Amino acid sequence: MPVTHMTICYIVPVKEYRHLAIHWVIPDHKNIYYCNPESYLSHLIGHEGDGSILSYLKKSGLAIELVSGERNSAPGFNFFTVDVELTIEGLNRWKQVIYIIYQYIAMLRKDEPKEWIFDECKNFNSMNFQFREKERPDDFVSSLAGRMRDYPLVECLSGEYEMREFRPDLIKELLNEYLIPSRMRVFLASKEFTSIAT
Repeated sequence: MPVTHMTICYIVPVKEYRHLAIHWVIPDHKNIYYCNPESYLSHLIGHEGDGSILSYLKKSGLAIELVSGERNSAPGFNFFTVDVELTIEGLNRWKQVIYIIYQYIAMLRKDEPKEWIFDECKNFNSMNFQFREKERPDDFVSSLAGRMRDYPLVECLSGEYEMREFRPDLIKELLNEYLIPSRMRVFLASKEFTSIAT
């Protein structure tokens, strides 16, 4: 997939760092939060072990960190994001970094979603919920108030971690209809963009 047509936003940060963010607008799945297809994809795309995108980017000298996941935006839509902390070489070859990410997504498209991976995510989310860090009381109350409109009262605390129903159709829909080049927005941050970011 040659990276040709895309919307790019160049950012000049206050302090030096090199960052690539890819955002896709995806459907709001709050009404079926217990299926959590975004968590399934985030688990695979953000994986850090052998055979992962990050592992390949590190070996190629292009990146030092990669994080992916869902960002809630507003009722009706969300964002799925991939954030990459680039090396100097990675900044020079940022289109190749995007190409590598899309190659991995294409590989996921070819494979059927696997229930054992869903179960792995479910266990991982359950552990994250059980051992989450304590929040400051004011932050906790504020986030809890927001979650009360998104989840049933009995799951206000655990709602965002829930994964009860394996829905391969939702995973495939995200891969085939939303995580595609025509729907992506690219954000590139570096001091090197001072001359073009106006």
